[in-house]
Amino acid sequence: MGLLRNFLADNAGNMSVIFAVSAVPLMLIASVAMDVSYAERTDNNLQNALDRAALAAIANPNMTAQQREAYAEKVFNENFISKHKAMLTYPDEGGAGVFNIAGVVNLPTTLGAMVNRRNVEVDAKSSAVLQEEGSICVLALAPDGA
Repeated sequence: MGLLRNFLADNAGNMSVIFAVSAVPLMLIASVAMDVSYAERTDNNLQNALDRAALAAIANPNMTAQQREAYAEKVFNENFISKHKAMLTYPDEGGAGVFNIAGVVNLPTTLGAMVNRRNVEVDAKSSAVLQEEGSICVLALAPDGA
């Protein structure tokens, strides 16, 4: 009984125990913040590359659908800067004169495996419309515009 009383009364080293217990949640919070920041940067990069690819693909009205997709992929790969591979699709929406492109990137998480979350999926879409009626300029979409 005296040994247990002495153990409970001894408070030397309590900060070590508190730090050890709180270190894991703090590391998880920091890794989530890093993952969210990286996913946001990748999302912006993906959207910009898709917008450029869509505009480039629709610019030449003499291309076939297959040529547009090949050219869009080429422009996308030149503009998407990431060590992770993006999967591109070409949704068939909007009818003639509309070019749609979508991309998905799976990003690995830093410490997400500890909470059974190994990947974060980032996706974006872009569309461009061929204007054949005396259009003299290209209007880019502003990310903060209506």
